[in-house]
Amino acid sequence: MNERALLKKRFQISARLTLLAGAIASAAIYLTASQEEQSSLINEFRESKAYRHELEAYGGKLSIVSDELMQWFTSLWHGENLAFTVAFVSTAVALLLFWSARQISANLPDQKDDITDSESKG
Repeated sequence: MNERALLKKRFQISARLTLLAGAIASAAIYLTASQEEQSSLINEFRESKAYRHELEAYGGKLSIVSDELMQWFTSLWHGENLAFTVAFVSTAVALLLFWSARQISANLPDQKDDITDSESKG
């Protein structure tokens, strides 16, 4: 087996292991996580008109948008949403590895071709 085929196989095995580990981890997180919020008082305060008014008074409309974006991003790392985040990230990494394996087989020349080309030029 040449070096290029071995490298391609390693990338494919890595991609499969990444998919498997991501699926197992996300399933375990999903089954053990609860969807409880941190506190109903905190959520009520953050959704209140007074909080939004103060936020807009100090930072403008952009402050409200950035606060909503921060709340959404923070929610990705807690509870059941974390399971979906782990599944998405592991799938993206596995697809990148599969794509890399495909590019290796298409773009890398064999070592024998390199030796033949250099001998014929020299």
